[in-house]
Amino acid sequence: VGESQSIQKRFDPTQDSESILDNASTGYLERDQQGVKNSYIYNYWSSPVSARGTSNNAAYTVAGILNDGTVSSTPNVNGGINFVPGTYAADGALTSPIKISTRWIYRFNGTEDDYDSWVQIRSGGSLKTGEGYTMKGVTGSAGVNDTQNYVFSGKPHNGDITLTVADGDEYLIGNPYPSALDADEFILDNIKDSGGRNAVNVINGTLYFWDHFAVVSHVLRQYVGGYAMYNLTGGVNAISDDYRINNSFAKGTKVPSQYISVAQGFFVNTEIEADPRGVDSNINPVVGGDVLLRNNQRVFERDSPLGSSIFFKEAKAKSTATSAGDNKKVDTRSKIRLLFDSPNGYHRPLLLGVDERATNNFDVGFDAPLAEKNNEDMFWLIQNAKFIIQGVPNFDKDQEFPLGLKVSKAGLVRIKIDTLENIANNVQMYIKDKSTLRFYKINNKPFEMNLEIGNYLDRFSLVFSPSQKSEENTEEERGLGIEDGVLELSLIHI
Repeated sequence: VGESQSIQKRFDPTQDSESILDNASTGYLERDQQGVKNSYIYNYWSSPVSARGTSNNAAYTVAGILNDGTVSSTPNVNGGINFVPGTYAADGALTSPIKISTRWIYRFNGTEDDYDSWVQIRSGGSLKTGEGYTMKGVTGSAGVNDTQNYVFSGKPHNGDITLTVADGDEYLIGNPYPSALDADEFILDNIKDSGGRNAVNVINGTLYFWDHFAVVSHVLRQYVGGYAMYNLTGGVNAISDDYRINNSFAKGTKVPSQYISVAQGFFVNTEIEADPRGVDSNINPVVGGDVLLRNNQRVFERDSPLGSSIFFKEAKAKSTATSAGDNKKVDTRSKIRLLFDSPNGYHRPLLLGVDERATNNFDVGFDAPLAEKNNEDMFWLIQNAKFIIQGVPNFDKDQEFPLGLKVSKAGLVRIKIDTLENIANNVQMYIKDKSTLRFYKINNKPFEMNLEIGNYLDRFSLVFSPSQKSEENTEEERGLGIEDGVLELSLIHI
């Protein structure tokens, strides 16, 4: 209950073996977890247990492991969950036992654009250990942030778990253990490049988390949500921009962090980009294969805040203190978060982060490919391909990071600094316009410009030192070192 977790791993290199489970054991574990309560909103799950009395890491059904946790100490006190068919079956008032519509329970393993890859399994369909599934809440009267407690009950998962994803596909999987999962360790175990431990790049190194952040209806076209992303550089929040839903460009507020909560589902992908142009030149290809989940990826990390949705935890500071088996450290890497606003009201968050393992070229695990095809957008351009997250080796003053813009309606575009992490106050940032050779300082106010309809793929970039006079070349700035239109920054390396 609460934030209790079970970790079975080798804590000391001299330890002969990891903790194991008796394959014939009929013992079981119960684990509380909270999901969004509203019956119009999806949770993405993955069970930490299989049914009681089964072999280790056996396939399971949702009905076989999930319990009504309204009263945590006595799951199913008024009977088991009432799994009912029908689109609107759970939309009424909260009942006891709780109701869950089987209409919305799906798994996914296939191509992104093939909606038939969603397979309806209802409450009795078989799921492999480590597979993820979708499920909606228990009442239509709940708010967006209201939670429902469930109890997973059964034989806990442990040890190596393998799932196979085909080249060109994506797979809804999840954290299969009764403890948090270290996303960085998971990524490194499933890539070859960028310091990875695998023989091949099984996945593209980015994890995708669904965030359903508005209550509308069960009609797909009216959904408001999107996929937040996380890789070795960091995470970005979701925007509602899929053409199949209400692409209102609304933003989610949650940013996925390094630690994946118990029972949380997420996507892995084998694609780099819908239209790659030479981006593979410095890496091995992403080929799919066996996705590896291992005990070395398990870690004790509480959800924050306690009782929050399992979609993913809010980003938070990580303690510098260490304890037995706890090697988590504060992330001191420098990061810049930009936000793009388009003429049509589209919002796009971008992340640029420093990591000594990254390069200025495409790096599996550090650069997150753009997954959507939108009429208006902004993205990092790396070797002519589009990315939402970019990892780089440094923020030296001679660095230049190209930006691509897509505009479908003539009007004002805006690029601003959303947040800065671990960056000195004297570091200056500019949007460079190659067509006019002008530099626009964005430290204190956003870059704004009226643009015509079109794709701007070789015009704008983010730089740290202008080579010509800035738009904000004031008398005060001239006193700080601008001479002949050139600003020399004495401290820019971080």
